[in-house]
Amino acid sequence: PFAQKSPPGVILIKYGIFSEGIYVDDQKHVAIIGNDVWIANNALLLPGVHIHDGAIVAAGAVVTKDVEPYTIVGGVPAKEIGKRFDDRIIEQLLRIQWWNWPEEVIQKKAYCFNDIKRFLEDNNKVSSR
Repeated sequence: PFAQKSPPGVILIKYGIFSEGIYVDDQKHVAIIGNDVWIANNALLLPGVHIHDGAIVAAGAVVTKDVEPYTIVGGVPAKEIGKRFDDRIIEQLLRIQWWNWPEEVIQKKAYCFNDIKRFLEDNNKVSSR
């Protein structure tokens, strides 16, 4: 099995079957993809671009330059459409780095992953102890 069904709406990848970087030419140029990133169908990432944590790349986008954390881009060439969250929330998410938590912790906190305010409140209670 490649994924484990967890609480409703949550899928955790159990085995790393995809390489971290995919070589796009014989020079071994790569696009760097952060954590918590969504890349839609038929998006093209040019060699050397960095898709930072939390970013979203729209379907069919051609990404020619770096995408900042939690930024949504789309188009040809890709341009910023907006941000997923305000700067304060982005700063908190980058500090928390939930993607580095052990799988058991992610599963335990899955109940609040679909509500950013609840997620941050829950995490702040734990980190202030």
